[in-house]
Amino acid sequence: MSPDSPHYQVKQTNGVSIVTVLDPELLKDEKETFYKLADSLGGDATSQGVVLDLTNIRVFQSSMLGVMINFQKRLKEHDKDLRLCSVDPQVLRVFELTKMDQIFKIQPTEQAAIHSIQGKSGAGWISKIFGGFGGSQN
Repeated sequence: MSPDSPHYQVKQTNGVSIVTVLDPELLKDEKETFYKLADSLGGDATSQGVVLDLTNIRVFQSSMLGVMINFQKRLKEHDKDLRLCSVDPQVLRVFELTKMDQIFKIQPTEQAAIHSIQGKSGAGWISKIFGGFGGSQN
């Protein structure tokens, strides 16, 4: 597991690595640090996947999208899933306008993101209506 830095904190919860971005510069000027983190987390055999908590990101520049796509790609190379959580409404709007909400799996909370990685996000809409027939939505 990578040690924390001034740009991010990492913790492990229920077999999932949680990365809280503390400094938006991580997604811009410190992208190599971010990529090394992805490689480190990808190689962590104890982790099922990674949740990227964007609570502290209030402004999202288009250059950050490429960095995040590369972060996700590096995790996928290690068969790790990525979920985003706690995305500011303005940042979410950027994701929607650029169709990146179709590339990244975004959950409202850290707990929802963890459950999504674990395949425990709850019953699908068919199950909610008919009881027990639908699969989980990840």
